[in-house]
Amino acid sequence: MSLAVYELGKGQRAAAIQDIADGFSRWRLWMALAIEDINRRFKRTYIGVLWTTLSFALFVGVKVLIFGRMAPTDDAFFTNYVALGFFAWMYISSSVADGSNVFVVSEGWIKGGRLPLTLFVCISITRSLILAFYNFLVVVALLAIYKVAPTWTALWSVVAFSLFILCSFAIHFILGTLCTRFRDVSHLIQAIMRVMFFLTPIFWLPEQIGPLWRYLQYNPFAHFVMAFRDPLLTGTVPVQSFQIVLAITAVLLVSSFTLLVFARRRIIFWL
Repeated sequence: MSLAVYELGKGQRAAAIQDIADGFSRWRLWMALAIEDINRRFKRTYIGVLWTTLSFALFVGVKVLIFGRMAPTDDAFFTNYVALGFFAWMYISSSVADGSNVFVVSEGWIKGGRLPLTLFVCISITRSLILAFYNFLVVVALLAIYKVAPTWTALWSVVAFSLFILCSFAIHFILGTLCTRFRDVSHLIQAIMRVMFFLTPIFWLPEQIGPLWRYLQYNPFAHFVMAFRDPLLTGTVPVQSFQIVLAITAVLLVSSFTLLVFARRRIIFWL
């Protein structure tokens, strides 16, 4: 009996690996579908996807205008502090939101053909990366306006963002599966993310809140944001934040693969 269970588990793991491989191999398809989805979202608008850039710039501008008066630093530093932090948060929050519904919104595709689940994850992440690129144009412009010259240490921000992408894949599989099986989870996630936005150092500095920062350091999103922002803005590498991000990434990747092995064949019945 134990041998049969082992062989079954081995077959399921192999099928999960094949699903991932098949999904990545169809890169032309998920690239095209991601671009088509963005075009459909901004259909018949005059500036198209630049609306997301404008929205990002307006948000940063308003936050700097309001909270910059209370920040214990100069306008140049605080403006880029908010822009980089909000950029990181936007990508993280979009990954969480899109990941929660990645399989639910693809119900027709999943039921209509034998396509790998990884394909839908790739579509969602590619769409987020394209929109993130347009948001990053604002960050680049602000860095240039305030003459912030990145050092070689800024390459650690690239490493941090690469970890963001790895976490995105894991989050899509984990939340996509859980929210397909338990629809209340997506609403719970939305409520949590709204609260975490204010508990993450995006438009406030740790030194502004005093002893409270000791407890807010347990917020994992804070370390994701700092791992991306600090090397680019201050030229320093937050070692502790990188260690936490690496640990979370490893746990998420292992958990997502385990969940994919278990739920890959069941998701279609939960839709």
